[in-house]
Amino acid sequence: MSNNTPPSISGQQLGAVGTWLSIVTQLYNTRMQKLLSHFDVTLTQFAVLNYLARHQGQQATISSIAAAIEVNQPGATKIVKKFTDLGYVEVTRDANDARKRFVAITGKGLAFIGEVMQSMGPDFSQWFTDWDPEDLAQFIGHLQKLGSWLDENRLD
Repeated sequence: MSNNTPPSISGQQLGAVGTWLSIVTQLYNTRMQKLLSHFDVTLTQFAVLNYLARHQGQQATISSIAAAIEVNQPGATKIVKKFTDLGYVEVTRDANDARKRFVAITGKGLAFIGEVMQSMGPDFSQWFTDWDPEDLAQFIGHLQKLGSWLDENRLD
């Protein structure tokens, strides 16, 4: 246990969290890859489009995309090129610095994300058939809290 661990949390509890996060991550990633394969996108590629959809109106650069989804810049560049060729994103150059490029999702990209999300809806809903709405709302809140902490405390 680290020095920052509250005394009420045991090492056994932390171990269980780590174990279950690992198991759920593997199962989720494998399932998502299979669901996304019908659309010829990988989970990482989907993450790029989803990031751009969630950050519409903001100026996303290759660097900001790479940092947000934790891939290297060449990987992000390759994904943006694929989606530019498909018309899902558009790239514009900064008027003051031609080296800087901004990436934005297009209407076609938003429609594609919507289609993908809609196709996964039936599968997603099966995950929670035995959950009551309050448990699901609490789960979402806990995921958001964990996600925010992980986002704010990334490892270099």
